[in-house]
Amino acid sequence: GAVELYHDGSKKLETTSTGMKITGKLTFANDNHLNGIELGADQDINLYHDGSDAYFDNGTGDFYIRNAGDNPNQIYISGKGGENGIIVNGNGAVDLYYDNGIRLTTTSTGINVTQAGSGSISNFSHGGGAGGVRIAGPAASSGANLIFANNFDNSVSDEWAISMEGSTDDLVFKSEGAGGTDRVRFLDSG
Repeated sequence: GAVELYHDGSKKLETTSTGMKITGKLTFANDNHLNGIELGADQDINLYHDGSDAYFDNGTGDFYIRNAGDNPNQIYISGKGGENGIIVNGNGAVDLYYDNGIRLTTTSTGINVTQAGSGSISNFSHGGGAGGVRIAGPAASSGANLIFANNFDNSVSDEWAISMEGSTDDLVFKSEGAGGTDRVRFLDSG
């Protein structure tokens, strides 16, 4: 049968047909991360508490999953030293970091890539052969645009675009962005 443990008249621990149930919190007395919870393969750990942290130490480095104290809608995933690695925002955006500097952010329209600083280069690479980086429209005959801009303010006055025209498959260089004026056109027919 079941076993129940009480403290001051309140049930704190009981055995069940599927395992054990704890009412309240489980605290390990040693606060130096030497004690913890170890589970076998294919087991889950669920933590329910605003502002709680999950700390994992595999003997060679630390790994944290923590809730942002100032913003309960953000979850931080960090490596050793607590530097930002991944931030998952409540609105669905995800931020990826390198050496505590943001490098990639998902947005409602796609992604933003941020370089480390002046003179840095963001690389897009593939495994070789006939592979590459593909820029595609959402459907057949929709075309695709690669846009170069001097500013991040979405002003088309300082933009150039290389566009693949969806209806003809021509490659077009345009000033004033993707909807601007054709300057050079390479015909798909040659």
